[in-house]
Amino acid sequence: MSLLIIAIIIFLGMIFGRYLFKHWFNHLTLYCIVFGGSLFLYELKLLPYIDLTPDAWFVMILAFLSFLMGIITIVSARNLYKENAIHIEKSDISMKIFIDDGKTLKYAIIFLGLISLYAAIELWVILINKFGSLPAVLLNAEVIYRLNVEGKITGNTPYIFLLGFVATFLAGIYAAYKGKFTLITFIPLISIILRDLAGAGRTAMLFGLLEFASAFFLFRHLLNNNPLKRFKFSRGNAIIGLILVVALFTAASSLVRLSRGNVGSESISGGSRGLMQTKESLIISPSVYLYASSCPGVLTKY
Repeated sequence: MSLLIIAIIIFLGMIFGRYLFKHWFNHLTLYCIVFGGSLFLYELKLLPYIDLTPDAWFVMILAFLSFLMGIITIVSARNLYKENAIHIEKSDISMKIFIDDGKTLKYAIIFLGLISLYAAIELWVILINKFGSLPAVLLNAEVIYRLNVEGKITGNTPYIFLLGFVATFLAGIYAAYKGKFTLITFIPLISIILRDLAGAGRTAMLFGLLEFASAFFLFRHLLNNNPLKRFKFSRGNAIIGLILVVALFTAASSLVRLSRGNVGSESISGGSRGLMQTKESLIISPSVYLYASSCPGVLTKY
């Protein structure tokens, strides 16, 4: 019964988000998909999870209602006081950052992306010097992952790799503004993937992909509502670009899992037969289900 109720709430939340914001990509829909999806996966009980306590249900429901009421308050206030609106009008989208048709934005992406790329190459050089060769780095991915998590990889310039996320955000805006995917679009994404590959991780890849998609779709919506100019996007370029982005991240994620030796070796006690059959998968695995579904259980234990 809980699965049905959760599914209905997720669906209604998505529909309500679409009604309020006039497009599917909005924060209410994302909240319903991400947190509601995690809760739905938890209640599937593919692992021997404990039952959620009434306290945990109360906190989660209260948090959702608070979030929802905050959204409704802002939207209602905006509709009541349209003549004194303080938010940026959609007609102002031809703002200063695009006064040179996006050249400043392009150079910012290149500059920040190259710094992030340098951080990735620097880490690869450190690891190659430490383990002796590129194949040795790949063969010791599990060791490198532990060292990375424990913060024991030293010698690299701290924090500069984070500029790759800034460049990724700008790249999403730039792709939406130009109406096509270009090589510049992929520079920050590639830098993030290369550095995550060096550290044998996958989290930064996922964050980078979600950040790029968020910036792209939200800015596309803003551009499509600009009364001064209509922005067109090449459908062929969009399909090719989308395939390349997904293929790039899928291949990189699969390579990390292969190099860490996780394929077929994950052992999580109590998992259902269907879940344990995913041990041989390059992308979906028991650990991915654990990461995606365990948050409600952790809240209950807390």
